[in-house]
Amino acid sequence: MKNMFKIFVFGLTVFLAVQFNAYGQVPPTSLRLTNVTQVNPNQVTFDVYLKNRDTATIEFSAWQYLFNFAKGAIGGTTLASINSSELSAQFLPRNPVVNTAYTPARVTYSTNTLPTRGNGYFLKAGDSVHIMKGQLDCTAGISAQAMNLKFMTTGYTTITAFIGTTGTNISSGITFYVDTVTAVTKVEDAKRPTPVNYSLNQNYPNPFNPDTKIEYQIPNDGNVTLELYNQVGQKIATLVNQYQTSGYYSYRLNYGTVGRGLASGVYIYKLVATGSNNQKYVSIKKMMLLK
Repeated sequence: MKNMFKIFVFGLTVFLAVQFNAYGQVPPTSLRLTNVTQVNPNQVTFDVYLKNRDTATIEFSAWQYLFNFAKGAIGGTTLASINSSELSAQFLPRNPVVNTAYTPARVTYSTNTLPTRGNGYFLKAGDSVHIMKGQLDCTAGISAQAMNLKFMTTGYTTITAFIGTTGTNISSGITFYVDTVTAVTKVEDAKRPTPVNYSLNQNYPNPFNPDTKIEYQIPNDGNVTLELYNQVGQKIATLVNQYQTSGYYSYRLNYGTVGRGLASGVYIYKLVATGSNNQKYVSIKKMMLLK
């Protein structure tokens, strides 16, 4: 019985060593900055995802995120915040601050409260977590296209995880990705009159791989959202969320730049537009991705 207990303890020890990098290796991870979106003339949002690229679970303890952006893309006072996150409050980066004294300007999300060993954030091999939807609000105009928002990497954006029993800076194992800002294009055509009706077109091509174009028209100025859902109605991403003037618009969707990427299958896209009379137009269509 005693020998069986020893074997059990030994096996558990080996398992935990493998699962939590007790051998002292820096686990590979990646950070993705994506979905930089012009919500309205004075607001931009963006998403940050962390992926565990190791073959074992990683217990994260702390992280801080720094970004820089072009000063000329903003006007007036700019405030930073966190709109949403998959993380609980104890793991959220804290005290977001915009500092325009630097060139380029800087956005800082400071380190969360440090947990003790065993109370960190566990992320399984191959899994991702939505760290945050960051938000920048400006008093005199801000441009998602002109910002050129990027991670500040070496020595700035840092992540700490437990290797064995020690909280260790694993920043040397981070690969940074920054997706190109996919803007909605307003199609100017002198031959076409101002739209008199709302309309959402079928995406083309459909089925698609790797990308497809979604076109729509709005007759009134107002807030417009274009959202993507899976077959069971779960929202995957907000593609457009901004104030738009009347006209014809085109959005190009690439399956690799939406959140964590899309798998083959059927998806639903929904357009919601609110005109000056506060009446809503809603249209829903399906699309198919074939890899």
